[in-house]
Amino acid sequence: MKNTKTTSKFGGYGLLILAAALFVSVQCAFADTYSYNLDDFDLYIWDLTGSYSAPFLDGNLDFDLTQDEKGKFAGGGSATFSYYYEGYDFDFDMDFTITGTITQKNNLALINMSFKFKGTVEVEGETYNFTGTEKLKGTYDIGSGDFICTISGKVSIKGAGSAKFGPETFELTIPADMDGSTTLDIDIGSDPAKPTKLVGTGVITLSDGGTINFSIKGSYNPKKDLSTLTLTSIEGSKLTITIHDDDITKLSGKVLGQKLKL
Repeated sequence: MKNTKTTSKFGGYGLLILAAALFVSVQCAFADTYSYNLDDFDLYIWDLTGSYSAPFLDGNLDFDLTQDEKGKFAGGGSATFSYYYEGYDFDFDMDFTITGTITQKNNLALINMSFKFKGTVEVEGETYNFTGTEKLKGTYDIGSGDFICTISGKVSIKGAGSAKFGPETFELTIPADMDGSTTLDIDIGSDPAKPTKLVGTGVITLSDGGTINFSIKGSYNPKKDLSTLTLTSIEGSKLTITIHDDDITKLSGKVLGQKLKL
């Protein structure tokens, strides 16, 4: 009886040890970190905040641009240049504002900007007030690393009439450190009480060093070894990602106003 009792006691400890080992395994099973270069999946994210120079008539527009979390542009600049038209020299001095958006369609980045001008122009020694508008549409070209853009617009000179210009095509050179490449880092873990429920944090790092921080919620399917995660930023960016065997198999959502889909 004594030996039987001793054996039973060890058996009880064995069960406790096994249960503890299983608990530790479950507790840590989903504690993991992942790092992905999204451009490996032909996915790019653009933050075009920076300084630019774009053609306008026979000169350039020099301007600063900011892009918010929803992909909307705001900015402005100034320009001074001369333009020869129908036998007259026009000397412009102007300021302008910019609004616009950046979007993606089929993982192709598209920009749309609207410029509004106002200033003075000197013609034959006389100075006139003028206003103007310009539309810019561009598509990113991976080969050149620039946005291929088309501009068109209208200038109205008070007391002298108006004239349309464009369409004109040119390459808009973006900041050297912004090529759309993006890194996604994920740190997730499971709830010991609910091992199939996942929580964590994530961060997207853009090529210019900018970051977007996410909170993560998700679930784990042990039969399929499949993790489904939803990443949400305070500013409103959101991604849904499916991971199988450490690889992203599905991805969709919107970051900085740009739709992404794998």
